[in-house]
Amino acid sequence: MEQALVSIFTLSFLVFSIVIAISVSAFRSIIEAIFHKLEIVIPDKAEVIIKDLWREWIVRALPVVVGGLFAYIFVSYPVPAEFAASMSGRVFFGMIAGLFSSTIYSFCKFYIKKYLPDNIKEKLDKVNPLAKTPKE
Repeated sequence: MEQALVSIFTLSFLVFSIVIAISVSAFRSIIEAIFHKLEIVIPDKAEVIIKDLWREWIVRALPVVVGGLFAYIFVSYPVPAEFAASMSGRVFFGMIAGLFSSTIYSFCKFYIKKYLPDNIKEKLDKVNPLAKTPKE
């Protein structure tokens, strides 16, 4: 069991997780932009139900599903030997990568930002629309 845990947290796992996180983020942004345009047409009652369904079920399951699909589609991607033996092992590897994708993405983003020079951090904060603005 220890060997499986050690072999799963490899560089290929980290890269796969980051690709999943970026893909899910892009897909989510596109769908939410489309939904924002359709809010005019959708009745208020249905809008609340759709938003709750999206937020509580689909967004939470999306990384796991995307990870499994990516592992199923990209058969040439290097996975650890324990998971490469069968297609179900590859899909399981993808689902695990999807589960960890947002955590690994946040961790990598934090450490990359930590080691950037201060002048670049200031430029990134100016460009980033989600950056916290100082309270006046």
